[in-house]
Amino acid sequence: MTTAEILNAPDRELQQAEKAALRVEGVRTVANEIMVRGTVEAAASDEEIARHINAVLSWTTTLPHGAVTATVHDGTVVLTGTVDWQYQRDAARKAVQGVQFVRLVDNRIELARRISAHDAGVRIRNALRRDALVDADSITVSVSDTTVRLTGRVRSSEERREAERAAWNSPHVADVDNRIVVEPR
Repeated sequence: MTTAEILNAPDRELQQAEKAALRVEGVRTVANEIMVRGTVEAAASDEEIARHINAVLSWTTTLPHGAVTATVHDGTVVLTGTVDWQYQRDAARKAVQGVQFVRLVDNRIELARRISAHDAGVRIRNALRRDALVDADSITVSVSDTTVRLTGRVRSSEERREAERAAWNSPHVADVDNRIVVEPR
């Protein structure tokens, strides 16, 4: 690619050029100082870009509705808000960087504060007590970091599934180890 071609390349091509540079033997760091210059005909107003971004964010099914907001200035988009998971931050960035005329995405979306393992255990035990299908006294809940282990004996597979569903509904949980045994009585 010539310098002129690089200067007129869309952001995706710039990212590909950066990745290609990183694949060169001995290259460990790339200082990407490439500026994207569009033609006058290819310019869009910040208001028009913002409309497209709002539509894209509302169509991104992995994002909670209204959790992410965007501001646009000179084609630079600043994303703000709070989400529960890193994949949601990534999804917002990827969705917005694909919008035509977006020059740069500054992802300032924060991750929601996680509850402690102890609090997660309390929430799960309380949810089990509220569930009419589950005999909460027959289930033991233990939480280590972000993993929940369920043990005990229940009367049906449905009761076992309900207990696991209650564990997954805690925002702290990244893994559920369901060791509940089904013993029809």
